[in-house]
Amino acid sequence: DFLSIFSKSIDPILDEECIDKARAAKPVIELLPPPPPLSTMERARRLQEMVLLEKLKDGDEVSGELWELWYSERGPENQSRLAQTDSLLADPDSWSLCEKKLVRIIEDDRASIYFVEAANRLATLYFLQGRLEESYTLCRLVLQLKPWHFGALSGIVQVCIGRGNRNEARIWAQRRLPTLASGSSFPPFTTSTGEGGATLNPRRAEWCNRAVADAREMLQMAEEYTTKSLGEPEEYYSQKKKRRRSRNEDEANRLDTDTEGDAWQ
Repeated sequence: DFLSIFSKSIDPILDEECIDKARAAKPVIELLPPPPPLSTMERARRLQEMVLLEKLKDGDEVSGELWELWYSERGPENQSRLAQTDSLLADPDSWSLCEKKLVRIIEDDRASIYFVEAANRLATLYFLQGRLEESYTLCRLVLQLKPWHFGALSGIVQVCIGRGNRNEARIWAQRRLPTLASGSSFPPFTTSTGEGGATLNPRRAEWCNRAVADAREMLQMAEEYTTKSLGEPEEYYSQKKKRRRSRNEDEANRLDTDTEGDAWQ
């Protein structure tokens, strides 16, 4: 499947530059199923994401809004399906069912692997189960699609430690969202101060700037891919609905003519 193909394409991370090289070497779109076209609503959602990433410079308050945006990026139905796995993830006896539900979401063309929160949650489940290689692959996939995903950035550090690769864990740790205030003992420092006179961490602003730039680049890639391969998004969805309606009509006609079928066997 595409995850196996993706895992074979992953280059080892020997230094921080390898992360950028891995993203630039082969677009993830070439390794995965075709992404859904960029609709007007999806474009607006991505622009809102950039606004929230920029606001992270001022504090962590908007992180909840980012999580909510990510949970809902494939619509309320898929958000509800994902929410149903919350209690399952917390109960080891329900992990098998949790995995089945998450895999179904990912394999569903209405959500697909581009619903990164489903993939991120499955990576979390695999980590809890000790299935570190599968968890690692999914973390890398999430970060290929959303390099600024601070949840996956924290998660992959734990996975790398579990795999015994502390050097890679250290490299990914440098990519995590920095704290707002500088520590009292570690540079770099700035003369700016935040609430309570705390010294602000300049790496925080640098991280946010890079995140916004990455998000803008991913948006441009999505726009180019949609225009080149799928035409106008609204036209694509209209054609998709017609194909689905045609399949339903064909199935209905078949059932009408097959009055002696064996549906219950």
